[in-house]
Amino acid sequence: MTAAKTPVSTYKQPALRESGLTIVGTVKFSNLKEPRKMPQADDKELAYEITLTFDPSDDQVAKIEALNKDAIEAETELLPAHKRRNVVGKKSMFREDVDRDKNPTGLLALTIKKNARKRVKGELVEVEPPTLIGVGGETLDFNFVRQGSKVEVTFNAASYNISTAGVSLRMTQVKILEEAGRVPAPKVDVAKIIDDEDSVL
Repeated sequence: MTAAKTPVSTYKQPALRESGLTIVGTVKFSNLKEPRKMPQADDKELAYEITLTFDPSDDQVAKIEALNKDAIEAETELLPAHKRRNVVGKKSMFREDVDRDKNPTGLLALTIKKNARKRVKGELVEVEPPTLIGVGGETLDFNFVRQGSKVEVTFNAASYNISTAGVSLRMTQVKILEEAGRVPAPKVDVAKIIDDEDSVL
């Protein structure tokens, strides 16, 4: 009787892995509490996501592109010398942003996701959505952040080398820095008010 063969895992540890990274951008689209089907993916593959836009000259763009470059180099260095020349690196983490009529806006767009499910011992298990923090530091339960809002996204990064090499970004938290459509309350000079009241008395 032949013993059953144990399946060999094809998973390998990323050559580069970093956690707790942040990026600040302007919200174009978000889906933070109700995961949606990822394009061209199996129906079981759901994800939370947020799309940010940036001016091409923004330092945040250079920061992410440098991270992608580091990931490609790290994955390449793991390979035997004769295979390194065959590595195809992801050219850019960003895509050209377009308006509703598909006209270029002059900005760059970046989508950061978090898988809504993961496999544990062969079973799909629900994953907690990313944390959403309001301007005042309060935890929010909204699915969307207003388009045009300025946010800070915290994410983890891991390199990969499958058909192409690059870096995968997985968000853990979204913090609203400036909410679109809201006018900041004017700062009140308490000392001046007290002085004015004293001068009247």
